[in-house]
Amino acid sequence: SMGGAVLYASPDGLMLLTPGNSKNLTEAIFDRDDWQALGPTTIHAYGHDNKYVAFHAAVTLGGVSYTGFVYDFSSGQFIRHNVSGITAGYADLRNDQLYLVNASKQVVAWGAGTTNLTGKWRSKIYALPQVTGFSCAQVEAEAYDAGLKCRLYRTDPGARAQHATSLSNEVLTSRAPFRLEAKQGRDWEVELDVTQEVFNLCIAQSMDEIATA
Repeated sequence: SMGGAVLYASPDGLMLLTPGNSKNLTEAIFDRDDWQALGPTTIHAYGHDNKYVAFHAAVTLGGVSYTGFVYDFSSGQFIRHNVSGITAGYADLRNDQLYLVNASKQVVAWGAGTTNLTGKWRSKIYALPQVTGFSCAQVEAEAYDAGLKCRLYRTDPGARAQHATSLSNEVLTSRAPFRLEAKQGRDWEVELDVTQEVFNLCIAQSMDEIATA
């Protein structure tokens, strides 16, 4: 129960119930089969800072194991996480803190760790009207460290398969624009490994385009 509503994991998705309405919050993110793959009957969740913080049985997607997710009501974002071994939790409204019980039966505070986990964000596929090449890019972030990496994916004009080009685990150390390998494609994706908030990502055909963006 949070924000004047009740949430529960149904067989079809994460449901929001209010006095006058019901809504499947994950309808645009999951079809029924993909949601069932998460194991909705194993989900236990807690409301904190206008977020639905959930834990479930481990699932493997794209070679990565996930054990839960966070649904952010403010932004509508669905963020997977791999915080494992959580067996119980309690949202303390007086202290504005979510407390969890870990695999060692210790009570820990959500978000109180001293080191940020590394997150992975991947854009949608941008299908351009014609084959295009990009020569440079820029990432503006709150801070730069070894955890901030960027990769660029494209569809080769002569093949159906998607191939990594230009950036492969490129460590970004500043907001300065950087050069990309000269490759062309029609369908493009960008992937970031992040430990800090990223404000802006720009990919362009020339440095002048970035300067005036």
